[in-house]
Parts: sequence; C-alpha cells; structure tokens
Amino acid sequence: MITPYRHISFDLDGTLVRTLASYRHQLVPDVIQRCGGSADSLSIDRFWFEGNRSEIIANEFQVDPERFWKIFNELDTVERRMPHTSVYDDVIVTIQRIKSLGKTVSIITGSPPWIGEMEIKKLENVTIDHVCFARSEGGYPRKPSPESMHAVLCAVGHVAKETLYIGNGQEDAEFAKAAGCDFVMIDRNEYRFSDRESSPTISSLERLFV
Repeated sequence: MITPYRHISFDLDGTLVRTLASYRHQLVPDVIQRCGGSADSLSIDRFWFEGNRSEIIANEFQVDPERFWKIFNELDTVERRMPHTSVYDDVIVTIQRIKSLGKTVSIITGSPPWIGEMEIKKLENVTIDHVCFARSEGGYPRKPSPESMHAVLCAVGHVAKETLYIGNGQEDAEFAKAAGCDFVMIDRNEYRFSDRESSPTISSLERLFV
C-alpha cells in the first residue's frame, strides 16, 4: 500500500497515540459544567472524534464555543493528560519500517503544541522528519485547510502526489483531499463515526505493507 509513496504523513491523536476514554469523560463534562451546559456521553464522543467541534459545543453542549475552548485549554494540561496517554502497539515498528524503506515521515496534528509535544515524546526510538501543528492560533489553519500539509511538503522536499496521509476521522480525509494527497483511514474501533464517507480503511498500521 505504501510502496508508491515517498512521504508518509500521520495524524496524531487516535492514529499514533491513544487517550483513554475515561479522560475525555472526566475532562469535557468538567468544562461544560463550568460553562453552564450539559451533554451526554455520545455528544462528548462526537466532540472528541469528529470535526466541526465548535458546532458540537454550541448545538449539543449549548455553551459558547469561545468560553468553552478557553476553559478546556486551561484544564487540558500536559500533567493531567500524560498518565492517560499511550502509543498504539503497532506504531513504533511501523515507523521504523517506513524509515528503513527510505521514506520521510511527518506528523500533522490539530493538538495544542504543549499536548502534541508530550505525545510525540512517547514515540521513542523513531525519527520523525517534520511535525506541524495545524492550529489557527498563531499557526497554520486547522484541518481540513491544506496549508499545514503544503508547509510540510516544502520542508521535506516532496509533492502531494508522492504523499500518503493517514488519519482516523473524516476531517483527516477532507484535509488530504484538499491538499491533493492520497488518504487511508485507520479505524481503531474506538468510535463509530456518523460523518465518515467511504475511504480506504485499515484496522492496523501493519496493513500499510500489504
């Protein structure tokens, strides 16, 4: 599957690293309560995994997105999240194998830098050629805007048609399409997406070599 590509790019959360469900079901209700709203478990999962999060905050949680994000970023600290975060079992060996084939590897994530950097440090014994944070606050626009991929391609010296992007959500699929890259969805069987269109799907990164 990856043979034709010179550059393999990954989403981070839900693709390379796992955050335990118990974490979001503690953190998000705490934020919502402080904002004066309420939510059920399904709405919390939709917020965590799907795109259009600010719409979910406004329509499902019934709170102001700007206030929600301010409190969320204050409470979602490295210290609080770190014990609940781990690397999926198939990640390290997969990246090592990709690198052994002479391909470049990047990560493009919408995580806040302080969270993303903590998560990337857990990817021990692998080399990541470039990391880009797709954040509208002083950085590249959020996915699915393709600007962050364009910056990564410039940094690693490849073009979109040589690139495969791997992510776990419809937002990632739209991002790859907007950037002109091929896309593969990884389904970790952690959530049933309501907004997922048809994409090539794998259940393990090991399937990239088939």
